[in-house]
Amino acid sequence: MLRHHLPILSKILMLSRSAVDEQRGFHPSHCHIFITRGSNMRVTDLSRVYRMQSGKRMWKIIRCYFNPGFQAVRVHRFEHWLLAQPFWVKVLLRPLGIYLHQRIRKKWGIDIAPGAMIGTGFQIFHYGGIFIDNVTIGKNCSLRQDTTIGMGGAGSRRGMPTMGDDVDIYPGAVIAGKFKVGNRVKIGPNTVVQRDIPDNALVQVRPMQVVTFPSLYGRSAGKAAEAVD
Repeated sequence: MLRHHLPILSKILMLSRSAVDEQRGFHPSHCHIFITRGSNMRVTDLSRVYRMQSGKRMWKIIRCYFNPGFQAVRVHRFEHWLLAQPFWVKVLLRPLGIYLHQRIRKKWGIDIAPGAMIGTGFQIFHYGGIFIDNVTIGKNCSLRQDTTIGMGGAGSRRGMPTMGDDVDIYPGAVIAGKFKVGNRVKIGPNTVVQRDIPDNALVQVRPMQVVTFPSLYGRSAGKAAEAVD
């Protein structure tokens, strides 16, 4: 009996909802735009992780959804979307957001602030020791473990960094302060970035040095250096 009345009830709810939305200046097309943008963002995030997987299609999709980095990105997208919702939506869903955020932080060691503005295609290759504050990151950013992006600097240079598109960040990098990172930039391992970086740049620490220990290897430092050369 109830099944026959469901179409009528749903139509009544839609009409009443549309009347309220018109008073608030809301149009159904706005909802379509939001859903399209959200879907595109999820598809782009998923496609980058999907390309890194091996095996058949079904197994690749399963691995994607169990990928720690992808889980962290999904939780961040949800928390960031929640910031712009009405008060009653926040009251209902904010506890869920806090629970998921804390679970990701404790289980995978990934802490992304809900206010961070992160573009599509964001990918975390290796989890652990990752902290991202309320920064602005462009499209197709890739980062790895032990990375910090957030507040830094002093005086007029104190603030958050703004990063462009296609930035590739390697393990141990620290990006802190009020400056800009250009597009297609690679930041090497254990690099501390504190000033502007132009487009298409490679930033890295000094080349490695060979340090010999004659007492351990039983020969002189000169011979050890010659052996390395």
